[in-house]
Amino acid sequence: RTAVLRNDSFIDNINADPRSINVFPEERPTQAAAEAMDRNGIMYFGLMEPPSIWCWNSATEYSPRNFHRIAMDRETLQFASGVKIINNLKGEQELWVLTSSFQRVMTGSLTSDRVNFRIHAEKIPIVLANSPCLVPPKDHNHGYHANLIAPVKHSGLSYRYGAVSSL
Repeated sequence: RTAVLRNDSFIDNINADPRSINVFPEERPTQAAAEAMDRNGIMYFGLMEPPSIWCWNSATEYSPRNFHRIAMDRETLQFASGVKIINNLKGEQELWVLTSSFQRVMTGSLTSDRVNFRIHAEKIPIVLANSPCLVPPKDHNHGYHANLIAPVKHSGLSYRYGAVSSL
């Protein structure tokens, strides 16, 4: 609930409502700029080092031992600034990831002779093929499961797959 985040009483008293915010027991090994969760409770996120895309099944404890690498590429996955789950025209979920050469953006060294931004897109079943993120936890009474995400109706827009463009 956003009301919890907008509660000004936390400014003066961090213990104003101790049950409203739950802290995960562990954290990611490096920074992640963006994340998205599919309708089955699988979260996708990019890590800075190594440049990679990972998944986590929200039915398991939030811990690096439950994070599983989907893809790693030092050139094409340098900085995942956008991660989205899109429903295509057939109602299938797709993972879309926007990556950039962030160091070139920060240093002002973008040039038109190199690919500076990429859009990666793939259907979720292909992304998760043989992934441990699909395996349900052995203990179903774990109490970690996040709320499942309701499907979003498609906006009617069409998308191209695997589009790559240079600036």
